[in-house]
Amino acid sequence: MIRIERKKARYDIESTFYNQITKSRIDAFKVIYEIISEFAKDSKTDGLIESRKKINRQSIIDFITMYDLQDSKLSVLFSSETGGCSASLRKVCYEIIEKTTDNDFQEIFDNEYRIPLIKQIGLLEFALKADIGIFVLEYKDFDGTLGIRSYEDVLNTKRKQIT
Repeated sequence: MIRIERKKARYDIESTFYNQITKSRIDAFKVIYEIISEFAKDSKTDGLIESRKKINRQSIIDFITMYDLQDSKLSVLFSSETGGCSASLRKVCYEIIEKTTDNDFQEIFDNEYRIPLIKQIGLLEFALKADIGIFVLEYKDFDGTLGIRSYEDVLNTKRKQIT
């Protein structure tokens, strides 16, 4: 009887902790997700749509400055997967800044960095979603008859493409 009560108490503690950390993550990740999502849209459209900014070296500097500030505040809530994706994104941005000037930015960015940057942002977006439990809650096509791909399937496919 005592053993069952201990298991129940442990479950209750773990469940409470999980619920609290998930709520904290949901609240906190809205800020960082908005920053990366808006930048990803700018990177993909590159000013072709009036409401979107054209990417230049300064916009990379502005983005990574804003992102680093939020990363410093929120990374304590990141899983190890999300932390790794965040570090990879920062690494790509720092490399772009280091290896370009205002004069040669567009050519180097378009030829070497646009696609890797967009991929890293996508991986971070997926990792943030995983941290708040989106994949657990979405509909699963267990027998594969509907051909529905889960976010988790897409994330695993993207990981394979990048590595």
